[in-house]
Parts: sequence; structure tokens; C-alpha cells
Amino acid sequence: LPGVLLNLGEHLARVDRLRLAMWRALAYPMDVGVQTMGLVLMWSQWLAPQFGELYDDFGTELPGLTASLLVAARWAMPVAIGLGGLVVIVPLLWWAMDRLNVATLARQRMLLRLPLVGPAIGRSVLGRWCGMLFLGVDAGLDLPGALRLAGDTSPSRPFRGDADVMAAASERGESLRDVSGLRMQVVPGSVPASIQLAADHAGLPAMLENLGAMYTQHAELRFGALQAVLAPVMLVILALVLGLTVLSMFLPLVRLMSSMM
Repeated sequence: LPGVLLNLGEHLARVDRLRLAMWRALAYPMDVGVQTMGLVLMWSQWLAPQFGELYDDFGTELPGLTASLLVAARWAMPVAIGLGGLVVIVPLLWWAMDRLNVATLARQRMLLRLPLVGPAIGRSVLGRWCGMLFLGVDAGLDLPGALRLAGDTSPSRPFRGDADVMAAASERGESLRDVSGLRMQVVPGSVPASIQLAADHAGLPAMLENLGAMYTQHAELRFGALQAVLAPVMLVILALVLGLTVLSMFLPLVRLMSSMM
């Protein structure tokens, strides 16, 4: 019991650090993004039509970028309303599905496949799973029993399914090195192969302890990378949007002035 509780506490602490890292990384870009969206809406509703009328009066042939952006400006308000609705509806729907325990497996698979965030969560859950497997083996359970214990205590159903697959294969006397025949969902193929190799050489507890520590360290590194990657990426995207908007609006003016000179 003490080992299980310690394992659970460490996993929950890592999840809390992930949430905090995400909020720290996204708070400033989200604030800038909301303000930028407001500026884009103002531009699309007031400035873009005036630019369009100005260029029509001069009979200027619009570049493809400018013409595309003027067309997009007409749809900016409906798109903004739709995105605002999604921002409100999707979290509420996710919360309701979580409360009602609906489509849990599909939601957890989707969460593990998210860019940047998914690998960090997957490494954290895998580190906890290896730690629980170590506790079961160290307590004297056979390998199938320890695999099922680790799966039953995992918060992730995909990991639980992979644990059941490995446990069933071990009970049938099959080697876990045959990764292709196991049909794993989220557990890397190197993990069952390493488990089988260590079990054959009577070094399973030490290997599982090292494996759990390694994946836990990987999760911590990925948590730290979130803060270093998310904010710059979002700011670069916002800068590109603003830069292309300004360029597309003034490019016809440059052409007009060049033709007059």
C-alpha cells in the first residue's frame, strides 16, 4: 500500500506540473491572440471594405494574396463566432463526457496523440506503469499478475489494454519479444522486449525500476520543453498573420505608385 500510494502521488504531482506548465506557456500567447483576433475583426469589418473600394476606384489589379484576404475578410466574423462557440462548447462537452464516463477510451487515445502535450502525458503514465510493475514483481507476484496489477492501477485505458495483452501472452507462454504479435496500442515495443529480456536473466526488478525512472525523467524533460516551445511557436504564428495582413493590404498601393512613376 505505501508503494502504491507513493506511485500515485508522484504521478498526480507530475500531472499538476504539466497543467501549470501549459498555463504558464499559453497564458501570454492566448492573451495576445485574443487581442489580435479583436484587431483582425476590426480590420475585416471596417478597414478591409474601404481598401477594397479604394482599389476598385483606381482600377488596380489586385495580387492574389490581397484578393484572397479581402474574400477572407467577409467571412471573418462568422468564423470568429464559430471559433468562440467551439472554445465554450468543447470544454463543456469534454467535462460532461468525463463526468458521465462516455467514450473514455477514445478521449484518452486522442489526448495521448496531441502534439507536445500527448508525449509528455504518455511518458508520465508509462513511468508510473513501470513503477507499479516493479512494485508487483518486487512483492513476489508472477509476471502476468504484476502486469495486470500495473494495468488495473493505471489511469489510462490504452495502457490498461496493453498490460492485459502482455499478461495474456505471458500466461500462454509466449515471449514478449514478439512485439509484432502483441498489437500494442501505446506502450513502446522496446518495453515488453526489455521485460522479457530481464525476466530471462533474473534481473526484472532492477530493470523495471530503471525503466520507470527513465520514463519519468523523459516526462519531466518534456514538461520543461512545453514552456520553451509553445510560447515562441504561438507568437511566431501571430506575427506571421499580422505581417501577411499588412503586406497584402499595402502591396497594391506599392504597385500603383510604381506604375504612376
